[in-house]
Amino acid sequence: MANESRMQKWLDIVDRDIDVAEWLQVGGRWLYVAFECHQALEKTIKAYWCGTRDDDPPYIHDHNRLLELCGLAEKMSDEQRDFIDMMKPMYIAARYPEHKQRVAATLNEHTCKDIVEQTKVQAMDTPRILSRDEAIQLVRRYKQVIAPRFNGQVKVVMYGSYAKGSPNPWSDIDVAVIIPKVNNEEWLKQSTALVRDGRQVTSLIEPVLMEDQEDSILYNDVMHTGVAV
Repeated sequence: MANESRMQKWLDIVDRDIDVAEWLQVGGRWLYVAFECHQALEKTIKAYWCGTRDDDPPYIHDHNRLLELCGLAEKMSDEQRDFIDMMKPMYIAARYPEHKQRVAATLNEHTCKDIVEQTKVQAMDTPRILSRDEAIQLVRRYKQVIAPRFNGQVKVVMYGSYAKGSPNPWSDIDVAVIIPKVNNEEWLKQSTALVRDGRQVTSLIEPVLMEDQEDSILYNDVMHTGVAV
């Protein structure tokens, strides 16, 4: 519990940093949008540190150094590490004016929009306990992504620990994707596609494809304890 409390303090700061970045976006302050996102990523890593270790994170700003020290680096995808590398120059505190000018020249509305969105994804993908509403919002976004694949003929139900109110920082968001009918060959093909679709929203999404009214223990559990989205 103590570790979860320490972790949550950092995550609250992450949320504030992202809020500030979005506010700066409105005013076109691109350099400071990127800096706030750099700060949010740093504090996301430190939140993971506090959630998995008893000591406090060091007072450093190097993302890659922090990732290596806390063991999170080996759990990240190549895409996540690439984004971390791209964000390294965005730390502008105590930098020379020439550095700030060079960084500012690379930023615009489009690049900053992408930076903010990727920062949000990184923050969500780092082990933490989401609120039930946050989990439901992610599932709603996922439903919007997959609905065209089934011509709208799909039910989406969140089940498991987030539906039952008992998640921990490493819980997936279990999602039942229910369609009228699917044969074995199509099941594997569609299941693979659903996993890929989940990456567009968050790696926390753990989809399971099933038929409506199927006779299975899992289907019955989903229907009795799940949250339709």
